[in-house]
Amino acid sequence: VIEPFALATTVVTATDYSYFFRSRIDHCKNENDPLKIIAIKMKEKLENNTPVYSIKHVPYIYEEEQCFFDEKQIFLASAGRISRHFKTVRQQQTETEYSQKDIIENDIRLGQTLLDMGHISPFEHIGLSPTWINYMKELFLVNKNIIKKGKADSRFGTFNGWIQYRKLIKELAHSF
Repeated sequence: VIEPFALATTVVTATDYSYFFRSRIDHCKNENDPLKIIAIKMKEKLENNTPVYSIKHVPYIYEEEQCFFDEKQIFLASAGRISRHFKTVRQQQTETEYSQKDIIENDIRLGQTLLDMGHISPFEHIGLSPTWINYMKELFLVNKNIIKKGKADSRFGTFNGWIQYRKLIKELAHSF
């Protein structure tokens, strides 16, 4: 029996963790439950975190990298990095002689490969705000059935008020 002892690294992205915390902390009677311990640590991190305003959430992409590439490339790079999230970009940069631009170009290629293969789960961690959605609606006339009155529907996957890029991939694939 290996599974209970296997180490797993996971990326979790959401706008609301209240149900998770309620079910894993408040209603869990076992103080040694591994998920309860993780939930407590996550809650502490969230409570001590200072959010940074942005119109898009692109995990593992640093602000200074975003000026080199267009929106689609940034989304692809983020998905590529999420798919190999066990090693941070900063670690990779110190271990190799690649430039920051070379690394993000590799991530873009990986993201495109994932997309071409239909493996779109890494794209669910990329979040787009209603402000970004309004911009895209004006620019590319995004499907009004998905975006109503300039706002993301109340719930898209794990996001409340935002939309997962995964939900728009087919819609935006040919817009960029």
